[in-house]
This record gives sequence, structure tokens and C-alpha cells, in this order.
Amino acid sequence: MKILLFNCARLLTSDGARLISALLKREGHEVKMVCLTKDFASAGVRYANFTPSELDECRSLIEPAGLIMMAVLSPFSLRAAAISAFVRENYPDKKILWGGPHGISSHEMSLRHADMVCYAEGDEAVIDLVNRIERGEDYTEVDNMAFLVEGKVKVNPVRRRREDLDTLPMPDYDFEDHYILDNGLHPMTVDRFMQNATCYGFWEPTYFCLTTWGCPHTCTYCNNVRFIKIYGRRKIRFRGVAHIMEELERMRERLPAIGKVFFPDDDFFLRDLDVMREFMAAYKERIGFPFAACCSFNSFDEEKMEVLVEGGLRLLEIGVQSANPKTLTEVYDRSVLLDRSRYVIEKVMEYRRSHGVQLMLDFIVDNPYETEEQVLETVRYINSLPKGIRISTFSLCLFPGTPLFDRAVEDGLIDKEDETVYNIGYKHMIRYQKNLPTLLMKIFSKYPGVPRTLTRLLSSKTISSLGRLVPNRFIFS
Repeated sequence: MKILLFNCARLLTSDGARLISALLKREGHEVKMVCLTKDFASAGVRYANFTPSELDECRSLIEPAGLIMMAVLSPFSLRAAAISAFVRENYPDKKILWGGPHGISSHEMSLRHADMVCYAEGDEAVIDLVNRIERGEDYTEVDNMAFLVEGKVKVNPVRRRREDLDTLPMPDYDFEDHYILDNGLHPMTVDRFMQNATCYGFWEPTYFCLTTWGCPHTCTYCNNVRFIKIYGRRKIRFRGVAHIMEELERMRERLPAIGKVFFPDDDFFLRDLDVMREFMAAYKERIGFPFAACCSFNSFDEEKMEVLVEGGLRLLEIGVQSANPKTLTEVYDRSVLLDRSRYVIEKVMEYRRSHGVQLMLDFIVDNPYETEEQVLETVRYINSLPKGIRISTFSLCLFPGTPLFDRAVEDGLIDKEDETVYNIGYKHMIRYQKNLPTLLMKIFSKYPGVPRTLTRLLSSKTISSLGRLVPNRFIFS
């Protein structure tokens, strides 16, 4: 069967869309992928506005396809909506399937634009669906799927998860079947891929390799809580070392200009120490690139840190989110003790001095459930940290399907039906906290070299009190 898959994330990496494409190809289906890399935000446009000529150029790919698929992250859902609207208007007989984190977060919203939505893990469900469509069978009974049938929503049961991740194929990097839609439709090449490759972390093209499925945390702002609601609390699934090495060796052969790896697992420290030693021994021998990983303050372990650093760890990312205990526990449902965070930070900074390991701490700003004084607590916490730590700030994005989204709807802060709430631009937008403490948080992130004596002065009680006299609109003008 011929399938056209639109990958709606702007930056290119080894994501779920590439895995689904590889699974479909393994079943004998023909898949063409279009990556929607156009950067609307930097052009001063918050939402997707593909030009008519850009959409028209997709006709040659749409017309022969038996199924149109959209891999959708919530911040990019309006891109998927724009493409879906074009397909529905010009090819009303084409069936449209949405999947990815947005489909999992809210199949109801997704079905505004699609005929069917994969609302749970799709590695088996999508294959089952496509095979049934090709055979002319009833596909509306496929588990993990929601359908719009005669104007009514039909939600099928959840199927069992795949437990052995080593049965999965390698992600699809067959560029001869891939395209980029950005000021025209262009065939994918290695050069075009590198121009749009993810640079997060090291600020140079970096290969992202997910080695686990699942997250142990229940943060109220993260759509991982949807998986827990669907499947319950299940153990984290790990890929085997040999399977991971195969992917990375293929990457090195396919993308020779990439020299950094990021393991974006929610918590890389969850592996047993013996497995981590095996992993790092293989990685150091067969790959050898500097790499980045994430962990939590609670999972940090000194023995594991030693093994990772010897294996090539050069950037560790940890989420703090806030230094206000009430915000952490009552708003975000994060059990983080600030004394523990300071202990871990000091331990990691020892490796900065001995091996050049960078530490990046993430913080959430623009939380409508924080007071200005609570934000100021986080500013003072950062002021007290050792020099040389990278601060990364993200404006709170209220993703559908999360407890915090539901709370904001109930409190009248957002309209449940407004799809612009969580679309691209959220990382830097400030809606709720246009005040001096939030400005200082953004300064920490954008200007890491700003003297702490200045930020300490600006966060003092005297200056903070004076700052409240300045209209908020002037602070973020």
C-alpha cells in the first residue's frame, strides 16, 4: 500500500515517525515522508500558514497515496491541521490518520481534522490498521484506535504493549523516499538534513537516540501521564545494548557529519549499574562520540555517573522546574528536595572541573499558579548556584490531556476548544507572569555570562518592590 506520512516536528531527529515508517516498510508497504521544517516562529508567524503553492507541490505525493498519515506533537498540531484541511478540501476520498503524542493527549481534538487517530502506542496498531485497509477488511475494530464513524466517535480498547523493544526495526533514514516542505517541496538530502538537524544540547547537529520507553514520573504538565492513565504504572522498557549500537553505527555511516549523540530518555540513570557498564563499554569502543543524557535528582547515582563520564558523557540535563516547594508538590507533582538538588549539582560540577562535563538545569516559567514571590525564590536559588551551569527556561505549555491543562480549563484560564493554546511559540511566550522575576529567569537562560552580582541586586527585596511599580507591559515590551 502507498502511504504518505507527514512528520510535523520542525527539527529532524530519530522520532516515532521514523520508527512507524520503518515498521510499515518491513511489512512491504511503500512509504514517502514529508518533513515540515518551515520555521514559522522565527519569521514572526506563530501558527502554520503554508502558502498555496507549497501545498500544491504536495499533490504529486498525495494523489497516489492510499492513506495520509500525520505524526503530530501538540506544539505543531496546527501544521498537521493545515495539511489535513488541504487534503480534505481537494481529496475528500482520502483517509487521514493522526498519531503521535498529540493523538495520545487528545483523540477528540485530533478527530476534528482526521478520520482516525492512534490514541496509544502505534507500533503494532498502525501496522494492523494499514494491513486491514489494504486487504479491504473492516479496520474500525483495530485496538488503540479512535474513529469518526458516521459523525460519532468510536474508541476501541487498548491492546497489550510490545515488551521486547529489540524486535523493532531501525528508524527510517532512507532519504530517497523523504522530502522537506519549506519554501517549496524538496527531496531530502544529507545536506538538507544537516541544515535542519536537531542542535539542542551541544548547539551543533546531534543525533537523538531513544533507548527506553516509559517514564517513572507523573508530572502534571507532561503528556507522559496519559500513558500511565492508558496503561497503568508499568515497568520501564529498555532496548538491548546490541540493538542500540546497531542504530548508532548506522547513523554514523548514514550521517558522517554528525559527531554528537543525545540520549533523550526521561531518566537515563534508571538502568542497572552492570547494564550501564556494558552499555558504556560498547559505546566507547564502537561509537566514541561525546554524548548527553538526562536524569532526575532522585535517580542520580555517583557510581553510574562515573561510568557514564568514562564512556563519554559531556552534558547532563536535569529538570528543576521551580525552587518553590509548594509549586513542585502541589502544582507539578514533583517530589524533589532542594537539599538533594544542591548535593547532586555539586557532585556533577566536580566532573565539570575534571572532565569538562556541562550541567544544564531546566526551569519552567510563566506558570499562572505561581506568585511573583514564588518565582523570585527560583531566581534566588539560581543566584546561589556555582558558576558555569547552563540555565534553560521553558514557558509552561498546557498540553491537552494533562492534569494541569484540565485544571486551567476548570479555572477559566484557557479555552479547551482553543488549539492555539499549546502550539508553536510556547517556549518563549509569556502570558501570565510579565514581571521582573520572570525577566530575570529569561536573562539567566539567554545571557549566561551576566554577572551574578547584578542578578542578585535585581532580585533583592528593595529592587523587587520597586519593580512591582513598573507596569508589566513595559517589562516584556
